[in-house]
Amino acid sequence: MRYYRLLLGDQPKPSFALTLPGEKPPARRKAALIAPIHRFLGHFSYQSRAVKPEYKSVTCEHCGRYDEDDIFRIGFFDPFFINVKGDYDVTKDRITIISDRFLAVLQKEKVRGYKTSQLGKTGWHAICAIERVKSLPKVIRVVGSKCSKCGRYKEASGGFVRQHELEVPSSPKTIFTTKDSWPSTFMDRTLFMTEDVVLALKAGGVKGEGCRRLLTEEDLLKEAELAKKGKRLKPTEIAILF
Repeated sequence: MRYYRLLLGDQPKPSFALTLPGEKPPARRKAALIAPIHRFLGHFSYQSRAVKPEYKSVTCEHCGRYDEDDIFRIGFFDPFFINVKGDYDVTKDRITIISDRFLAVLQKEKVRGYKTSQLGKTGWHAICAIERVKSLPKVIRVVGSKCSKCGRYKEASGGFVRQHELEVPSSPKTIFTTKDSWPSTFMDRTLFMTEDVVLALKAGGVKGEGCRRLLTEEDLLKEAELAKKGKRLKPTEIAILF
């Protein structure tokens, strides 16, 4: 059995599930010889965002970090700001969301290992993997300092790209993730799935970046041989694109 991780692409606008819009930034004066700053930094709709009151008890007031299990226990509340091109994304406040179409495929195929919560009447759902596996330590590396309030690291680098880094499940049609959460303020856990789930999503017309396969020992040997010739594995060998 082969295993994949969900790939995320750049979205034209950010999405939010747990936070409210802050104040709009003041208008900038245009300088005659200076191009507008948003050409270089991107356009920001809001200067700041405040966590919804329902989540304040489980969210660090300093860095905004939380555990997604706490959020799912509390539930989700209007309003939501969903701006997604495709059928899935991770919101700026670190919730993985899927469309009605994505969920319909999972239900039709009787996929196991996950739970969802409807995001009002938006046609979107928060998804959380409840099938959790052990992973090798130090695959994710913390970077920089810790939050002065909750002690969580502000940044982390790395990612799971090799199959042996995880104790993958033996059951087919499974969505899963790691027992350990991401140690920084950026996001929580990566979503993985068995190959049959990925193929079902593609056949069901789900749109997005697709999924990248966790590399097997055979892949790693082939990769090493190709590297000697200045080549790499082809994207079609290790990914299923939507």
